[in-house]
Amino acid sequence: MAQIFLGKKLGNNGLIRRDPPPPGWLKMNVDGSLAGNPGMAVIGGLIRDHSGMWVMGFCQKVGWASAIKAEIWALWQGINIAWSQGS
Repeated sequence: MAQIFLGKKLGNNGLIRRDPPPPGWLKMNVDGSLAGNPGMAVIGGLIRDHSGMWVMGFCQKVGWASAIKAEIWALWQGINIAWSQGS
């Protein structure tokens, strides 16, 4: 069974911090970006281990989409790639 580790929400203090997952876990970050809303969209993501080392990543043009659709598409694609790799 796949397990999911969710990072902590930082709020709106303007600081960017990466909380690594516990040892033996992986952490996936994904994002969708577009020109306009809706607009032409691209998605991408990466997976890192507990020491912050890059494990795998992806990027893809997805065509015309809304902001929320691009974000969900990025999450869906990231989960599919991780699942297919056994991560």
